[in-house]
Amino acid sequence: MKLLIRSTIVVVAMLFLSGGASPKVLTEGHMHQLAIAGVRANAPGALRDPIGFERFSAEGYSVFQAISNVGEGSVGFYAIDPRTGDMWNPNSECDEITSPEIRRLQQRYRRELGLTASNYLKIRRRGPMCEKR
Repeated sequence: MKLLIRSTIVVVAMLFLSGGASPKVLTEGHMHQLAIAGVRANAPGALRDPIGFERFSAEGYSVFQAISNVGEGSVGFYAIDPRTGDMWNPNSECDEITSPEIRRLQQRYRRELGLTASNYLKIRRRGPMCEKR
């Protein structure tokens, strides 16, 4: 009887740990920091003035639109995969946005998520406009 109870507990625990937990994703704050790093990489002059961000979701990406608070206009769009931290320009054919700062943030956040290099390669995907080709 004790063996049956122990076996049942082990099976239930394995089911819970293997499929019950939702995948880890970046926090809103992590993605916001990546978007700021994207602005630094693509439009560094825009950071002289305050900028704001509007966020929406599209095709599994969190898309941040950077907007200048002085004057008018968009500073750019930054599509971030919340599972990996990969960042793309959603208005281009297939441009990944990267810089040394972005790569450092991505590595740190992936470590925090427990995302190994081999798991990263399994879940990595091309940017939102790349998949339309």
